[in-house]
Amino acid sequence: MAKSPIDAVVSTEIFRRDTTLVLAKRRDLASLSAVRLKFKAGGYLAGTVLAFNSAAGLHDDYAAASGGGATAEKILFESVTEAELGATGGALARALDGGFVYKTALVSYNATAKGQLGATEQIDATGVTIVKF
Repeated sequence: MAKSPIDAVVSTEIFRRDTTLVLAKRRDLASLSAVRLKFKAGGYLAGTVLAFNSAAGLHDDYAAASGGGATAEKILFESVTEAELGATGGALARALDGGFVYKTALVSYNATAKGQLGATEQIDATGVTIVKF
């Protein structure tokens, strides 16, 4: 099966050691998907935990998602600037559906998000906490 241009972009970026949200181990198990983001002043940082905002029909920062029923679903793979979002939002971005990431790279990650993502945390030999979800 031939790879599309987006596969080539993902495969060259996801394995870089200098990427902020580099997958920690078992990179072959990473799962990426596309999401549409709600407008947010200042944009989104890579590593932001995302929840689906049913009112807007778009994904939003988990900490800012409206309604107590917001559920953490994904982790944003790439930073998205306010300019890229446009005035109404709806910008397309890549998000991780599962994999291993460094806890220090996560934004809006807390105990509730951990449970909703079905995440577990491991401390490696160097003392770094790795989140598997």
